[in-house]
Amino acid sequence: MRKASPLRFWLPALGMTALLFAALALVSNFRFENSDDALIVKAFMGYEGGLPASFSLYVHTALAWLLHGLALLVPRMPWFSLFQGMLLLASCTVIAKSMLQLAQGRYPNLMGALMGGLYLVLFAAFAACRINYTTTAALAGAAAVAQCLTAPLHGGCKRRVARAYRLSAFLLAMAFCLRMQSALPAAAFLALTLLWQYAAGLRAGAGTAVDVEGLRTASHDAHANATSRHTHVNSITGELPANAAHRDSPAAAADGCDITQSTSAAEDICTAGVNTRERRSNRRMGAQAADLQDDTVSADPCIAEGTVMPPRYALNTLLWTALLLAALFGVRQGELAIRGLQADVAWHSARTALMDYTAFESDPSPALAAASGLSPSLTALVQRWYFMDSAITEDALQTMAQAYVSPAPLQAAAQRFASLFTDNPRYVWAVTALVLMLLLCLLRGRKALPYLRLAATLALVGAGAMLVLLAWQGRVLPRAADAVLFPAAALLFGLTLRAGGVVTLAGSSAEPAGKDAALSSLTQQAISEPAKNGAVGYCAVPRARGAIVRRMVLFLLVTALLFVGGKHAALTLHAITRKPDAVSQQRQAELDRFALAHPAMLILRSPSLFRDTRLMPDTGAGIPSNTAVWGDWTCRTPGWYRQLAISGLDGHALTAAVWLEQPLMLAASSPEDVQPLLAYLRDTLDLPVYAVLAGEEGTLQFYRFAV
Repeated sequence: MRKASPLRFWLPALGMTALLFAALALVSNFRFENSDDALIVKAFMGYEGGLPASFSLYVHTALAWLLHGLALLVPRMPWFSLFQGMLLLASCTVIAKSMLQLAQGRYPNLMGALMGGLYLVLFAAFAACRINYTTTAALAGAAAVAQCLTAPLHGGCKRRVARAYRLSAFLLAMAFCLRMQSALPAAAFLALTLLWQYAAGLRAGAGTAVDVEGLRTASHDAHANATSRHTHVNSITGELPANAAHRDSPAAAADGCDITQSTSAAEDICTAGVNTRERRSNRRMGAQAADLQDDTVSADPCIAEGTVMPPRYALNTLLWTALLLAALFGVRQGELAIRGLQADVAWHSARTALMDYTAFESDPSPALAAASGLSPSLTALVQRWYFMDSAITEDALQTMAQAYVSPAPLQAAAQRFASLFTDNPRYVWAVTALVLMLLLCLLRGRKALPYLRLAATLALVGAGAMLVLLAWQGRVLPRAADAVLFPAAALLFGLTLRAGGVVTLAGSSAEPAGKDAALSSLTQQAISEPAKNGAVGYCAVPRARGAIVRRMVLFLLVTALLFVGGKHAALTLHAITRKPDAVSQQRQAELDRFALAHPAMLILRSPSLFRDTRLMPDTGAGIPSNTAVWGDWTCRTPGWYRQLAISGLDGHALTAAVWLEQPLMLAASSPEDVQPLLAYLRDTLDLPVYAVLAGEEGTLQFYRFAV
């Protein structure tokens, strides 16, 4: 008796992940999608005042302290980049493993590899080489959903089911710690998955024993019901119904078939009325079924009980996962309260409302007309993400944001929703793939797992509702859409594989779990193989009505799915092979060199000077701890306040005068970049302030201001 090793799923999944990353390395490079992640990387490396940060505005407390400790133990290492890379590898592997594990029916390895590879190409490829902590967290959440779908395949083995659910909860917790907003859609789809498993288990009577003896009398029952369509198997467990008891068959006795004295699955296959070749074929298939039966029933003590997963396991997992997320949320809120950062968080919420969800950057006219209390010159600087003035209060930001209320919010939301697909054609094909997955579920899931089609429909409808909600709130960024589509796709892909594992017995559908699926499939194949050469075999099963039409529709859907995957892959390839931004890399290197040569100066820059997307900053010459952005979303955090304090600045009482009194420099690429700040200083101080060129490094110029 052989014991199936879990490596039979993990090793191919690791190979698929390695193949994906090798292909990406061959055609592209790995970097951050934008500069947001690079700012977090630098904060945990000590770029803010020379000490690794222990707090981040968007990273959870637990992860922040972990990265802080690692940076103290092994300095100058980009631990945030390494963490994301490891999480991406783990997420892709878990998703591929889950698809392989969920694949049942005919050619399970091929179907699992096909679906797993398709998911990696459609949804993971871009996120794996254009890394962003929002999409990394979304992919981890998708892996949690995919892993959750595999738990019922372990039957009534509490240990294995608990292990599968724990891995799912762990991945969701990692997503929550990395980016809470990205984990929320995944948590919703995970809850949908668990509720479906609970409801399906109740409907199917899960927790009852599998009738192994029923498999041994299957051929005799097929003979008694060869011309009827009333033989069904349980849609969750693959067990034969209670009313399919063994009945004596005169025809079987006449043919010499004594079913009652069979001692193995191989002996249970009746070969009466067929020629010698058929008998050999049936014996061979019966032997394979016997091997699978040995693995299923005898290999593992907790599987040997022959029970399926009780539905309460899913409900308990849902409750414990909710408690876990609530605990993580409570820890975060407790940290904010202990540090006294509630006011700064509220300020950032107002800043987000203005900068991210209005047209302020492109059209400042409504903000200028609002009674915000800010001068036009300061408003022009805020438009460039300048926040180094205490006059830029939460109320001022909210006032300017409220000036952008649209008179036709429904029309504006529709335009924002449409712009996601017009500006990013990849999402047209991604959503099309999800629709095709739903159609496959509706086609293959008929009379299969209870509520499978309902769960698939709710998954797609829920994803659409979330995208509409994002559009209603103000914008639909691609990475925000990924946070919705990644877990929704994992659920739909998994449900499609579960629906595709349906085996047909006398015109009805069923989906056994785990190895029972292959056992039932082999047994059914032996039972239903038609007689040849005119022989009358009672194992023949009538062809289900509409089977040819369904197969044609299935073929068309699969062909369309492969076509969609190809189109999406072509667009992804174009996006990841575009010419890299060499200017930003050059300017970042020049700024670092100048800062290391002038450690007494605090060098500020605007976010538009360059976009640092390096996964691993160059620290060979040291870490310049005296550079900062003059605002952006990293301001008004403990690290930002500490860095300003090192230069003698009070971050809570900043004014225009600090540019004249303190050792501050502005990095710029041309004299024109200095003009907005110069206009603000002259307007606010009412003095003839002018800019003094204090140094140059490559293409960058560094200015100080004096009267």
